[in-house]
Amino acid sequence: MNTSLSEAVFDDARVRGFFYDCSLTAASLVGTDLSHSQFVGPRGANRFGRARLIETRFRYTKISTAVFKRAVMEKADFLGAVLAPEIAPHLTDRKILPSCVPGQAPVDD
Repeated sequence: MNTSLSEAVFDDARVRGFFYDCSLTAASLVGTDLSHSQFVGPRGANRFGRARLIETRFRYTKISTAVFKRAVMEKADFLGAVLAPEIAPHLTDRKILPSCVPGQAPVDD
C-alpha cells in the first residue's frame, strides 16, 4: 500500500499489511496490532511523525524504513521485529527498546 493515512484513527484495530512509503503522520494507532506487517520503501518512507503509538504492537514486523520523529510512543511492542540498522538505535535511545542486537528487537524467552 502506498498511500497517505495521515490523521487516520485506527485505535484498537488489527492491520496486517505491506506498507510502501506510507504517511501515518498524526495518525492514532492506540492499541493497534500491526504484527507481521512489513514497512518498506525508499529511505525516509513510512512516516509516523506526531502519530500516537501507545501500546501499539509491531510484533514480528519487518521494518526496513520508517521515521518515528515526534511520534508519541509508550509501551510500543517490537517483540521479534526485524529492524533496519538505523531504526533499532533510534528506538533504544528513546527508551522504546531495551539494549539489543542492532537489526533485531528482543525475543520472548
